[in-house]
Amino acid sequence: MNELAEHDPERGISIWLVVAQAVQIEGSRWAPLFVAVVEPNAFTATVEKVKQAETPLPTLDEFWGLFDSDEILKAAQHVVTAWETAGYRRRLGPNHVVLEAPGPSKNGIRTVIALYGDGRVLVPFGSYAGQNSGIPIEPLTTAAFRASADALFGFLGSERQARTAPGWLNAGTADALIDFSVKVASAYAAAFAEVPATQD
Repeated sequence: MNELAEHDPERGISIWLVVAQAVQIEGSRWAPLFVAVVEPNAFTATVEKVKQAETPLPTLDEFWGLFDSDEILKAAQHVVTAWETAGYRRRLGPNHVVLEAPGPSKNGIRTVIALYGDGRVLVPFGSYAGQNSGIPIEPLTTAAFRASADALFGFLGSERQARTAPGWLNAGTADALIDFSVKVASAYAAAFAEVPATQD
């Protein structure tokens, strides 16, 4: 119920689940102890409101208009074109484009990476591990995969939603990013064959 309240405050009801106990310390009087097991998450609700208020860009051309650097623009266009040519889909956000691929989730689609107009790339390691879907993609959670990704993107190895530095995407990194994205999509496809798409 709290999840519904976070996503739709007008219909959802925030609830608390509390365990009540009586405790006694060294012969003192008994005292009540209340421990919250489930509670409304105000932070998640606030983030959800912000997410719902953000309007996705209406067209890919508007996304291209966010770029200040011709080199980064050409690299991003190369990545997105190659992605769509390979038969995958993309989704526009308010200031980014998300590359998506079929994978085990409620809607059958999972995020691969996101590209920003300043040349940053978001790599959602938490999502690969099942943070959003509840279905981890095992090949994308191994130490070898993470070490390889850290070396490619310059990450520290601990980020769950990792973002590169601005300008990381350029002519020299675009093909490596495509290869990485296809590797993630292939892992999704293999997992999709094993897990029913209706799971959450």
